[in-house]
Amino acid sequence: MYGISEDLLARRVVHDDFGFPDSLTWNATDAILILDKLSQQKLYVLGGDVYRILGDRIRSTYDNWCCEYFGDEPLEDYRLRSIAKALEYIRPLVVDPSLIIGLVVSESPVERRQVRVDP
Repeated sequence: MYGISEDLLARRVVHDDFGFPDSLTWNATDAILILDKLSQQKLYVLGGDVYRILGDRIRSTYDNWCCEYFGDEPLEDYRLRSIAKALEYIRPLVVDPSLIIGLVVSESPVERRQVRVDP
Protein backbone atom coordinates (compact mmCIF):
# COMPACT_ATOMS: atom_id res chain seq x y z
CA MET A 1 0.00 0.00 0.00
CA TYR A 2 1.48 3.34 -1.17
CA GLY A 3 4.99 1.87 -1.13
CA ILE A 4 4.88 1.35 2.64
CA SER A 5 6.95 -1.63 3.74
CA GLU A 6 5.37 -4.70 5.30
CA ASP A 7 7.38 -3.95 8.45
CA LEU A 8 5.75 -0.52 8.83
CA LEU A 9 2.33 -1.89 7.96
CA ALA A 10 2.73 -4.52 10.67
CA ARG A 11 3.33 -1.77 13.27
CA ARG A 12 0.07 0.03 12.55
CA VAL A 13 -2.71 0.38 15.08
CA VAL A 14 -6.08 -0.53 13.60
CA HIS A 15 -9.13 0.92 15.30
CA ASP A 16 -12.79 1.56 14.65
CA ASP A 17 -13.54 3.89 17.57
CA PHE A 18 -14.51 6.66 15.15
CA GLY A 19 -16.44 4.63 12.59
CA PHE A 20 -13.41 3.90 10.39
CA PRO A 21 -12.96 0.12 10.68
CA ASP A 22 -10.20 0.22 8.05
CA SER A 23 -8.53 3.23 9.63
CA LEU A 24 -4.78 2.92 10.12
CA THR A 25 -2.75 4.77 12.71
CA TRP A 26 0.91 4.77 13.68
CA ASN A 27 2.92 6.36 16.46
CA ALA A 28 4.59 9.67 15.61
CA THR A 29 7.98 8.11 14.89
CA ASP A 30 6.49 5.67 12.39
CA ALA A 31 4.27 8.41 10.92
CA ILE A 32 7.43 10.29 9.99
CA LEU A 33 8.72 7.18 8.20
CA ILE A 34 5.35 6.83 6.46
CA LEU A 35 5.59 10.43 5.22
CA ASP A 36 8.96 9.64 3.68
CA LYS A 37 7.42 6.70 1.81
CA LEU A 38 4.41 8.76 0.74
CA SER A 39 6.69 11.49 -0.59
CA GLN A 40 8.17 8.95 -2.99
CA GLN A 41 4.69 7.98 -4.21
CA LYS A 42 3.64 11.43 -5.45
CA LEU A 43 0.79 11.69 -2.94
CA TYR A 44 -0.56 14.76 -1.18
CA VAL A 45 -1.02 14.99 2.59
CA LEU A 46 -4.20 16.99 3.00
CA GLY A 47 -3.97 16.95 6.79
CA GLY A 48 -4.10 14.72 9.80
CA ASP A 49 -5.48 14.00 13.24
CA VAL A 50 -3.90 13.22 16.58
CA TYR A 51 -5.22 10.48 18.85
CA ARG A 52 -4.16 9.26 22.29
CA ILE A 53 -4.06 5.68 23.50
CA LEU A 54 -5.76 5.50 26.90
CA GLY A 55 -5.63 1.94 28.17
CA ASP A 56 -7.34 -0.18 25.56
CA ARG A 57 -9.11 2.78 23.91
CA ILE A 58 -8.09 5.35 21.34
CA ARG A 59 -9.41 8.86 21.89
CA SER A 60 -9.21 11.97 19.76
CA THR A 61 -7.13 14.77 21.21
CA TYR A 62 -9.04 17.16 18.92
CA ASP A 63 -5.67 18.32 17.57
CA ASN A 64 -5.28 18.32 13.82
CA TRP A 65 -3.82 20.18 10.88
CA CYS A 66 -4.65 20.69 7.25
CA CYS A 67 -2.76 21.89 4.23
CA GLU A 68 -4.87 23.77 1.73
CA TYR A 69 -4.06 23.81 -1.97
CA PHE A 70 -3.72 27.26 -3.50
CA GLY A 71 -5.24 27.07 -6.99
CA ASP A 72 -2.36 28.91 -8.67
CA GLU A 73 0.32 26.86 -6.90
CA PRO A 74 2.28 24.30 -8.94
CA LEU A 75 1.16 20.82 -7.90
CA GLU A 76 4.68 19.68 -7.04
CA ASP A 77 5.13 22.71 -4.77
CA TYR A 78 1.91 21.87 -2.98
CA ARG A 79 2.86 18.20 -2.63
CA LEU A 80 6.19 19.08 -1.06
CA ARG A 81 4.62 21.76 1.16
CA SER A 82 1.92 19.34 2.34
CA ILE A 83 4.55 16.82 3.43
CA ALA A 84 6.71 19.50 5.06
CA LYS A 85 3.71 20.82 7.01
CA ALA A 86 2.84 17.32 8.22
CA LEU A 87 6.44 16.74 9.34
CA GLU A 88 6.51 20.09 11.11
CA TYR A 89 3.34 19.19 12.99
CA ILE A 90 4.31 15.60 13.86
CA ARG A 91 7.98 15.94 14.87
CA PRO A 92 7.28 17.53 18.30
CA LEU A 93 4.81 14.73 19.08
CA VAL A 94 7.48 12.01 19.00
CA VAL A 95 8.22 12.60 22.71
CA ASP A 96 4.80 11.24 23.77
CA PRO A 97 4.47 7.51 23.03
CA SER A 98 0.75 7.54 23.84
CA LEU A 99 0.02 9.67 20.75
CA ILE A 100 -0.83 8.20 17.38
CA ILE A 101 -1.24 10.06 14.12
CA GLY A 102 -3.81 9.77 11.36
CA LEU A 103 -2.99 11.13 7.92
CA VAL A 104 -5.47 12.15 5.24
CA VAL A 105 -3.80 11.38 1.92
CA SER A 106 -4.98 11.93 -1.64
CA GLU A 107 -3.73 11.24 -5.13
CA SER A 108 -4.80 14.77 -6.09
CA PRO A 109 -5.16 17.98 -4.10
CA VAL A 110 -8.41 18.76 -5.87
CA GLU A 111 -10.20 15.42 -6.15
CA ARG A 112 -13.06 14.77 -3.77
CA ARG A 113 -12.33 11.09 -3.22
CA GLN A 114 -9.79 10.79 -0.45
CA VAL A 115 -7.88 7.83 0.87
CA ARG A 116 -7.62 7.84 4.63
CA VAL A 117 -4.32 6.50 5.95
CA ASP A 118 -3.90 6.85 9.68
CA PRO A 119 -0.33 6.32 10.81
